[in-house]
Amino acid sequence: MGRLFVNILLVACFALPSWGKFAGLAYVGEIEWDKRHQTAVKLICDTTATDTVWSLEMQGAVEHYDTLLLKTGDGKVLELVPYDEKFDHVTDSIGHSSVTGELMEFYHYETVIYFHITTTALNYIAEHGIAKLRYGHNDFYRDKVYKRNEFGKDLAEAYHKVLEQMSPDYVPPKKPSIYDGF
Repeated sequence: MGRLFVNILLVACFALPSWGKFAGLAYVGEIEWDKRHQTAVKLICDTTATDTVWSLEMQGAVEHYDTLLLKTGDGKVLELVPYDEKFDHVTDSIGHSSVTGELMEFYHYETVIYFHITTTALNYIAEHGIAKLRYGHNDFYRDKVYKRNEFGKDLAEAYHKVLEQMSPDYVPPKKPSIYDGF
């Protein structure tokens, strides 16, 4: 029994550096495709002992494995293909049945799509901005045009915020307390 425990500890100690570590997350903003369809976007950074992986998370008006095209301010096009998807259970409301009195939950599911994005692409977007987004596939897609690079600025700001969080000198801001200023 002791030998099994020691073996498990040895495997855990050697594997620990290679296990992923969540390094940072920042909310980028909402893409309003039209009055009825919005998509929330987050920038995520995961690290391992040998690599740093950046991802864009899109939730809301997204479909199963569609492509995201980003056109920069200087006309270059970046194509992002999703690598993962999941479905989030979103509670709309909770109420009681008028017949049985039981507690009832009203909910829907939202698709969440993940796209890999490189550090080079993030730096390029921070420098040149984003003029247009297109999300979908050949038969159906949505466009969003930016006149003043709003989405590109938000993405660059989120990128710098995550880099700051990953810094060894980073100290998280103090959470407010009920006693502050009393």
